[in-house]
Amino acid sequence: MAGFLTVVRSLALLLARIGLGGILILHGWRRWHQQGIDSQINYLHTFATPFATYAAWGGTAVELIGGLFLIVGALVPLAAAVVVAEQVLIVAYTSWYKGWSLTHVSGTQTTWAGGWEYNVVIGLLALLFVVYGSGAIGIDRLFRRKRKDTDEADADSTGSGSVGSSTTTPQQPGQQQPGQRQRLERRMEPAERSSSAGTATTGGSPASSSSPTPSSGSTPSASGSNAATDTLIRPRD
Repeated sequence: MAGFLTVVRSLALLLARIGLGGILILHGWRRWHQQGIDSQINYLHTFATPFATYAAWGGTAVELIGGLFLIVGALVPLAAAVVVAEQVLIVAYTSWYKGWSLTHVSGTQTTWAGGWEYNVVIGLLALLFVVYGSGAIGIDRLFRRKRKDTDEADADSTGSGSVGSSTTTPQQPGQQQPGQRQRLERRMEPAERSSSAGTATTGGSPASSSSPTPSSGSTPSASGSNAATDTLIRPRD
């Protein structure tokens, strides 16, 4: 059901684009070829429109080029936004003073009034394309699809690279990082130097380490030796 609605919406947007673009091209062709740019400039001067020459040329170009872009589905949001701006300016400077109705009925006669209801309809229809774009059928869709494929390819390559790097160098439990190992070695160096210095001092006096300490029973005391000497040299009475 969702796929069917998507197809219907795409077809509806396509038909609306073709209809709006065709109407704009017909109006632009009439302004440029049938009525002439000079006639448009004089018409705008009657309403004191500022920059009437630029407005006449700009409005004609917007309707011809913008209508073509809408039909082929290229830069649809941008082209539709320009059309909305054009219709707002037309209402503000010319159509507003004529009333809302396109025609004026007086008794049995109907005359062309040129009100702003036509411009409102065209502007609101163009506003829909500003919001929804060209739909699934159009040049814009092709560029979006290519950009999406490129983004997906970049994401896949990035993900595979990160997975490969994480699987090739796994960290074992209790394994230290290189920075932690270097800091630990720097901390252990003073302790190793002090322990090696103590070992060298102890090994430098072999007499103290190799000669056994005599026990109290085998070593005569100094007082005992002097007493024996006195006994030997003392004369008898």
